[in-house]
This record gives sequence, structure tokens and C-alpha cells, in this order.
Amino acid sequence: SKVVRTTDCGRTWDVVFTEPRQQVLLTSLVLDAYNPTILYLATSEGDLLQTRNMGDTWSVVKRFDDGIGKLMLGLQDTRVIYVATKENGIWVSLDRGIFWNSWSSALNGFVGSSAFVDLVEDPHNAQHLILISGFGLLQTFDRGGRFEALPIITRPQEVLITSFAFNPQYPQELYYTDTVNMYRSQDAGATWTPKKIGFTKRVYRLLIDPYHTNVMYLGLSH
Repeated sequence: SKVVRTTDCGRTWDVVFTEPRQQVLLTSLVLDAYNPTILYLATSEGDLLQTRNMGDTWSVVKRFDDGIGKLMLGLQDTRVIYVATKENGIWVSLDRGIFWNSWSSALNGFVGSSAFVDLVEDPHNAQHLILISGFGLLQTFDRGGRFEALPIITRPQEVLITSFAFNPQYPQELYYTDTVNMYRSQDAGATWTPKKIGFTKRVYRLLIDPYHTNVMYLGLSH
């Protein structure tokens, strides 16, 4: 597994990181939107690495006891780092990885919440996040201090929820998908309107154009 970099629009590429362990995969590569010389790299062994010079040198931020499934930086504050491990819960740091807090105690009691699917930050409120898991949809308004179920049409654990999206322009408008339908709410989740997707493949990502919100993209998998 490698990370390569180009500085001439893709004409040439340089290797800036090589993982020496053959069984280890690179699971996430994230760029700091406010300082593009900083990147974070996550591995299937739980290593979280950082470069502050576009990949010339790397350092270890933290080694988790479990493989990292998703790595995410805060949309409005890139000092905030979210790490979702495969089986050891979700961790958050507010200071670029110096101190870490686990969400495990806050999620205790929500059956299936350890089966991570995805994590989505509200572009209108950095404290508000949606966790997609085996439970269904959970939301927090304080970056994981407390969680509550987001009311949806289906009961918790009844169907597999595969993706979620906020409308980037209208805070009250929410979307989520299961394996068959896409659901839309115009009142922050109080009511939902289902629409059949029409694809036989599973949706794993739902994206909304931030400038033309009638344009959406679905990522499909086998």
C-alpha cells in the first residue's frame, strides 16, 4: 500500500509513503481543508499518521487497538478528528490528536450502535452529527456527549440504513437511504417521504451538490 503525490497535474507521480507490512491496508487519507500541507493517514492496523509537509515526512498521532474504518476531520474546524474503529468504537479529538475521548459510554444502551456504517457532520452546526450504525440513525448535538435516536419511518434495527445526507443549503432537509428506498424530510426528521430508488445494487454513499441541491449522486456497490 502506498500514497503517491503529483505537483504537475498528474503528469508525474512521487511515492510519499509506503506501508512495509503486506497485510496492512491504508483505509483513509484525509486532507486538512484549511492547511493543505497537513494530511492524515489511517491503516487497517489502527495506526493514525500525520504529515505537515505534504507527505515528505510522517509521524504517528495515535495507535488504536483496532483497525480504523473511517477517518474524518471537522468541516468547520479541522483540529477536530473523528476516528471510527472496526470494533472498538468511535473516538474524537478536539486538538489534532493530543487528547482523545471515546463515545462508547454515550452509545451504551443503543443496541447495534457498535456496528459502524458511517458518520456525517451537519454542515450548518459542527456540534451536530449523525451516526449510521446497526441501530439505525443516532444524532448528537454536542459532538458525542449524548446521543438520541433520530425519528425515522422504520424501527431501530429493522432495516439496514446505508447512507445519510444533509441539504447543504436548507438545514431542515435531510435524506437517508436503505437498500431499497431513499427518504426525504423537510422538517428535520419529524416526517419522512419515501421514494423507491430503482437500483438493485446497494447505495453506500449519498452526496448533494452544495450549490445546486437538486443535483444528487449515489454511490452503488455490489
